Amino acid sequence: MIFDFRLKVFYTVAQRLSFTKAASELFITQPAVTKHIKELEQQLSVQLFKRNGNNISLTTAGKILEKYAEKIFQTYTDLETELAQLNNLEAGTLHIGASTTVAQTILPKLLAMFKKHIPRLLSILSRPIPIRSRSWYWPKK
Repeated sequence: MIFDFRLKVFYTVAQRLSFTKAASELFITQPAVTKHIKELEQQLSVQLFKRNGNNISLTTAGKILEKYAEKIFQTYTDLETELAQLNNLEAGTLHIGASTTVAQTILPKLLAMFKKHIPRLLSILSRPIPIRSRSWYWPKK
């Protein structure tokens, strides 16, 4: 899809709060991540991260960019889905929640079968999401 790779680099660093982890996830070097972030900061004329030794955190500008980057990536996903539907292609986003045991033992086999039936499935992103309240799953009575 059409997007500025620097925005993806920024978003990955913002999510991981680590240049090294972002580099590993994006399959690029840590100096490349640093370069992309510096270029983005220069382009926007703002500092996106507070750097304190090995620790980083988002600045106010960084938090704003993170919020909009999320919206931009969701818009790209929506666009891809709608365009695929014009061509009668199966596309979209699949969100799966599972315990660690199920995610490690059962899901790989199921997802492999799913991939065989829908080969256009490009990638699967796994990120733990904390459950804040069980009431989200079961309505209160």
